[in-house]
Amino acid sequence: MDFASDMVARAYCYQVFGSAFAAEPERELFDVLFSKETRAVFDALLPEGERESYARYRDLWASFADDERAAFVSDQRGVYARLFEGPSFLEAPIWESVYVSDDGLLFQESTLEVRRVYASCGLALEGQGNEADDHLAIELDFMRRLSLRLAEGAPSFDAETAKAQRDFLEAHLLKWVPRFAQRLGEAEGAEFFVLLCELLLALLRTDKESLDSLLQQRA
Repeated sequence: MDFASDMVARAYCYQVFGSAFAAEPERELFDVLFSKETRAVFDALLPEGERESYARYRDLWASFADDERAAFVSDQRGVYARLFEGPSFLEAPIWESVYVSDDGLLFQESTLEVRRVYASCGLALEGQGNEADDHLAIELDFMRRLSLRLAEGAPSFDAETAKAQRDFLEAHLLKWVPRFAQRLGEAEGAEFFVLLCELLLALLRTDKESLDSLLQQRA
């Protein structure tokens, strides 16, 4: 896979995960998550040792008959609402500030920081204005947009954009998503989202390593 194709594939992954965590999942999302195209992308991007979560995830969907899939999707919509929307206590809040601020509240300094990062890259992102800027889906859309920017700039290498992506992974996503995954693991009935988050973390770690390598090679 050449550099531009690799960046497009990464953008695709960030779009899929962003959609999965943006709202209560629809059946169409599951069709994409378990499609041959998505499997091919993960096979190409993820090292062999990072594919276990996707294999378990894929096997889960394959184990259902068509009528069972419809019921499963309905169940997961309810789980999403309970975990991330409320109105009662949220078992796994989906905003960075909850995990990195001392008081665990929304709209803290981290929210303003990611807003500044988005602006410094000249981006207005999907969901801004409807959610706090440090919502997971918005942060993933930021990574998607930067991956596309790198692809569009090929064959030249945009070191500034690559560094912005690498730094955002280091300072934000990889700082709080592991804690988010832990909270998901403690929530009742969240197995589907736990698997999804495990796969997301595999992508984030792999992307960070790849960007580090690219920046070193082209320094």
